[in-house]
Amino acid sequence: MEPGSYVTLITPFTSDDAIDWPAFDKLVDWHVRSGSKGVFTPCLSSEMFELTPEERLELARRARARAPSGMRVVACGTYGGAIAEQAKFVNALAPLCDAVVVNTACIAAEHEPDSVWQERVQELLEKTGSAPLGLYECPVPYKRLLTPALMRWCSDSGRFLFLKDTCCRTDGLKAKLEACPPGQTLKLFNANVETLAPSLALGAAGFSGIGANFYPHLHAFLCAEAARPGGGDAYKVGRVQDFLSLAEATVCVNYPASAKAYLELYAAEAGAAPLLSRRCRKAVGDFAEHQLVALAAMYRTQRELAKSVGIEEVNPVSGERVS
Repeated sequence: MEPGSYVTLITPFTSDDAIDWPAFDKLVDWHVRSGSKGVFTPCLSSEMFELTPEERLELARRARARAPSGMRVVACGTYGGAIAEQAKFVNALAPLCDAVVVNTACIAAEHEPDSVWQERVQELLEKTGSAPLGLYECPVPYKRLLTPALMRWCSDSGRFLFLKDTCCRTDGLKAKLEACPPGQTLKLFNANVETLAPSLALGAAGFSGIGANFYPHLHAFLCAEAARPGGGDAYKVGRVQDFLSLAEATVCVNYPASAKAYLELYAAEAGAAPLLSRRCRKAVGDFAEHQLVALAAMYRTQRELAKSVGIEEVNPVSGERVS
């Protein structure tokens, strides 16, 4: 998998709860121009459990068609039930993306041991031929983290290319990276932005998290800069990391509606109608005034940061470079 930032893409909806495909296309275009190396859809940010199987397939198909050559598309392909049935959906999804991602929580129940999980993953491998796969430590329906031993087993299988890691601990990230020798195909992408820069220094391939729906250029910059010899410009990396760490508390309020509300600020600046509505299928709270004030403050602060550090920013509504 190409290193860099892989956005966990939100799904835009129309007023009648259909997927807003023109808005979706513009979102993909924005992430391409903002430096993202991959798109992860459907995923939890996409409200995948509120989508039909057909919609899940179409999101991956549409992203693959819209993304340029070289931009990776990964898509969640396991949603629970018998492994044979999950394998059928993986096989249907495989031609539409670069890796079909296995939700680690949809293979075995929370009380079942790792040995059961491994047996069922082995069955999934046998029923999905040579389909390229990924892994996602999704917190729904519960969070099952991979141990370093399971990480090594998955890596040794040669079938897994991508892991969205959600352990949120530098020591846990380090242990997993050490269990997966350099040169193997499985690459770790950190979902926890607060530990992003340290994880990149340890050898993580990049980022795959929710914040990239707000300011993808910052995550793309941090991943690229940290990959430079010596870890890049320490001052710039530190400034971007500090902002991302502090802003995440605002990002998480009423997410993914918060990302949709944030994009309205770009529309206002362009003097245009919003790119998409705040509508979500999953239950989210209403925004209090102070929460919208925080989103606007975050918007202004990241704009100032990008300008001072020299990071190119693109308005997703107008498609123009932000001065």
